[in-house]
Amino acid sequence: MLSLFMLFGCEKENKQTNETPKTEKKAALTLTFKPKFEGQDLVFNKMTHIIQASDTLNFSRVQLILSNFELIKENGETVKLDTFAYLNLAEKRNEVKIDETMPEGTFKGIKFMIGLDSSINHGDPNRWSKNHPLNPIVNNMHWGWQGGYIFWVCEGYYMNNGNSNQIFSFHMANLKYRKQITLETSNTFSFDNNNKIAKVIDVNLDKYFSTPNQYSLKTNGDLSHSSSPDEDLIMDLLYTNLSNTFELK
Repeated sequence: MLSLFMLFGCEKENKQTNETPKTEKKAALTLTFKPKFEGQDLVFNKMTHIIQASDTLNFSRVQLILSNFELIKENGETVKLDTFAYLNLAEKRNEVKIDETMPEGTFKGIKFMIGLDSSINHGDPNRWSKNHPLNPIVNNMHWGWQGGYIFWVCEGYYMNNGNSNQIFSFHMANLKYRKQITLETSNTFSFDNNNKIAKVIDVNLDKYFSTPNQYSLKTNGDLSHSSSPDEDLIMDLLYTNLSNTFELK
């Protein structure tokens, strides 16, 4: 009896030892942000873009700081990703590369935050390594004079009474102007059989000045750095439009 017990015990132990543990997928996800205007590739430094309010614009600078990335499963559950990003679309710094362990399953969308949580936004900016997207030398987006980062920059020139050098400048900053963007698509994706996924996110700058709030630089104002009550009235309109500016392809 003792011999039989030892024999079966050894067989059970060997069976458990030979089972292959289920592992998650080490995967790479690349998000490419493409500046667009009315469905076409936006050309920077050209006075050719006419917004809904009939202002003619020349875009020179579009920059973003992003955080709190999440993947959205088909059932609505989310998977958090430990990623920060700095984008400078005019200089073609437009990719976010995420190399993490991904769960199996099918995904229908992506979430991210334009801006940063309070502890990071008001933390020591010098703690980041020299190539980190939150290093002020890398992004030139830290607002040293009042602390914290600028989350979104949109700048350029517009035509005003024949003057093509009239500047517009919108800097979205401060915690109240953090913006969560939720994007979904019918083109679902999965990390089950392919560990390299590339997705495109259009940045529709025509909608930044039109949807849902039609915005005119001449009548609504051409400057807001989120630093006064009057400037906040301007930024509130554009902040609302920012929700419709991004599209996941």
